Formats: sequence, C-alpha cells, structure tokens
Amino acid sequence: MRLSQKVAIITGSGQGIGRATALAFAKEGALVVLNARTKANIDAVADEIKSIGGRAIALPGDISDQRIVKQVVDATVSTYGKIDILVNNAGSGRSSNGSYKPYEQIEEKDWYYIMEQNVKSSHLCCFLVIPHMKKQKFGSIINISSVAGRTCEPGQSSQKLLAPIEATYVSAKAALHGLTKQLARDLGAYGIRVNAVAPGVILSSERHESYWKSKSEKERQKVTDLIPLMRPGHPEEIANAVLFLVSDEASYITGTTLDVNGGIFMSP
Repeated sequence: MRLSQKVAIITGSGQGIGRATALAFAKEGALVVLNARTKANIDAVADEIKSIGGRAIALPGDISDQRIVKQVVDATVSTYGKIDILVNNAGSGRSSNGSYKPYEQIEEKDWYYIMEQNVKSSHLCCFLVIPHMKKQKFGSIINISSVAGRTCEPGQSSQKLLAPIEATYVSAKAALHGLTKQLARDLGAYGIRVNAVAPGVILSSERHESYWKSKSEKERQKVTDLIPLMRPGHPEEIANAVLFLVSDEASYITGTTLDVNGGIFMSP
C-alpha cells in the first residue's frame, strides 16, 4: 500500500473531491482525518472508510477559524501521534450569504469571506501543521486550487452550468499557487514537499451531476468545446492525482501545480 500508516488530514472531505480523496487514501492504507463544517457528511465518509477496512476520524468545524484548526491538529496528533499529509481542499466561490454574485455586486464582507474560505483556511492549516512535519523531517502538503486561478476563466459558458466564476474567487485560487511555490522553496530542506492541483469543470456533487444532465446537449457542448478531452471530470480523477503527488512515486516533485482539468487551461 502506497500510504500505509501515513496520517492524512483532508479538509472539505464531506463530499466531492475531498470525499473521493479520503477514500482513495484509505484504500492505500492511510489513517484519515476528515474535516468539514457539516458533521453528518464527514461521519458518513468515516463510515464508508471503516466499511472497507480503513481507519478514520471525523473532526467537524470551520477551518477559517484558527481555534478550530488547532483543535483538529491537536486531536490528530493525540490520536495518531503525527501528521504526514495535509490536503487543503476546503473552499468556496460563494459570497457570505451563500449566493454567487458578479464582481460588481461583491461587497467587502463577501470579498473577505471568499478569501477566508479559500486562502486563510489553507494558510492556517499549513501554519499549524508544518511544525509537526518539520520535527519529523517529512511531510506532503497539497493545495486544491482551480484552473480559474491558473489561467482565469476560459469562457463564459461554464458559468451557466456549474458555478459562476468571478474575480474574487480567481484571486483567491491564484493566491494558493503563490503559497504553494514559496512554501515548497522554504520547506524543502526539511523533507516537506508542497504541491497544488488545479481542477477544472468537475461534477463534484449530486447537485452538479443533476444540473449537468438537466441541460440540453447544445448547452453542455458549449462547455465541453472548451475542454480538449471533451467532457467534464469526476472527483475520483482529482483524487488519483492527489494520491500520486503525496506518494513516494512523486518524491522529487515539489512547488508544482498539476493541471487535472482535461486541458481546459489551454483554452483561450
């Protein structure tokens, strides 16, 4: 098993990419720590992992709050004695009231909320996990960013189908790429690798799946025409990339952002 006895914290792991990553890690022998704001979701994922013979604990809470992050980190170390892997998957493009807004309608509180959910949460997790990784001279950190933060939104079509993209979200995801590169440079001497994965149009929930299927073939084609592989992706495809990057197979890879988006990053 590629991750035998490795301890992995995965944020935003109650559904979608986070859930798929947690299951992929568990199948490879990892001891998984699940986090999301909705307790019922991560409890369900923990049960899934245990049903396949894996080990997992569920620690709910909003990780844009440093006190919550400290609780998650402390509980992980108390339970498993170490932290080998951190996957910063939690994030959101929604405003503070849960809606999507165009940039001109973004209020200051919305801007801060999106930054907190995407950048601050990842920073806090890194900030509190890195000291543990430094002590053991080993660790792997993955930041789940987005193709939107890598190349900006490639076109208007996908905004109509899965989730609108606006400049605040793009800025937040772009910030994760800078965080990834600088931490990779700073932490390499401690045996800690830091990388990012940039998904594109991913059917990461039942809501996305049903919404996609509800659209006409012509509407779906507007999106797939932007993607060289001509289809949306699935959470398991992102999870497989994350699994590779945290494994020994990627032991000489750090500071990179892996595009797992069907090639949409090349679209004009």
